[in-house]
Amino acid sequence: MNAISHDAAIRMVQEIIRKGVDIAKVFVDTVGDPQRYQDKLTRVFENKVAFTVAKKADSIYPVVSAASICAKVTYSIPSLVKWFVASYFASSTLLRGSLR
Repeated sequence: MNAISHDAAIRMVQEIIRKGVDIAKVFVDTVGDPQRYQDKLTRVFENKVAFTVAKKADSIYPVVSAASICAKVTYSIPSLVKWFVASYFASSTLLRGSLR
């Protein structure tokens, strides 16, 4: 599981760089040993990006906390839309039926 998370983070940073964003610093909430993960990221990006990897990074660094909230909201949107649509149509059907 750690390898999957590490690879996903690496691909995400690579893609952002590929799109032309100049990244100077990245904060990462750790999966596994923080120092080993930070060393791995530093090696992969050849010291061109400064990484800070920490346990509970979302409670230490506000930017990580904000990113965590954005990820959770983005992840939840499809479920919320389905719930809203289902609720809307259920109540609309009930309202239409009661107005007849």
